[in-house]
Amino acid sequence: MLTYPDRISSMRETKRLHTLQKREQRGYSDEDDYGNIPVPEDFRFAPEPGGIYGYGGLSKAFAGMLDRYPVYVDPMEMLCGRWSKLLTDYRIGARWDEARFPYDDLKPLQKLYNITSGIDNEAHCTPDFAIGLALGFGGLLEKVRKFCQFRRVIHWNASISENFHSGQYRTIPSAVLRRQIFRQTCQKAQRILCGFASVFGA
Repeated sequence: MLTYPDRISSMRETKRLHTLQKREQRGYSDEDDYGNIPVPEDFRFAPEPGGIYGYGGLSKAFAGMLDRYPVYVDPMEMLCGRWSKLLTDYRIGARWDEARFPYDDLKPLQKLYNITSGIDNEAHCTPDFAIGLALGFGGLLEKVRKFCQFRRVIHWNASISENFHSGQYRTIPSAVLRRQIFRQTCQKAQRILCGFASVFGA
């Protein structure tokens, strides 16, 4: 039967091949060795014109990418799913609108102390996992729907709230569909792994 060393050896070889393929696709890079997989040759995605900005643009691009994202499951791995491309790969031009939001007062100190500013870069964020685990995707959608009804009654921040919650309505169903696809693929991968075990078992 398959042993843990067998699985580790298989995962290491897969990682080595992926690293070589990513270097062919993107060229040399001096950065973290991310856990992403090579981009499949048949993967095609382009965000809508107008850029990936604001609640509307970001939610449309994110949902659109999820709908087209390749499903990757390795029966040897413990976790399901990998990423291959980021939305930031599709951003064109400057990331920060310095004409509208200048920070000239900070630049002298940044230069003096050789500070690499994070102003024009994306940032990691920590979502509230407790809400998602407690409510589930269906509960999250219901919460958004109820708040939209409440907003319409009191006429509060109409334009901002409309864009924000419309974005949530776009992304949550895409995440639900992605989870269903992963679940089906995991079931297939589990059957494949059981087949391997029966072939190589004692």
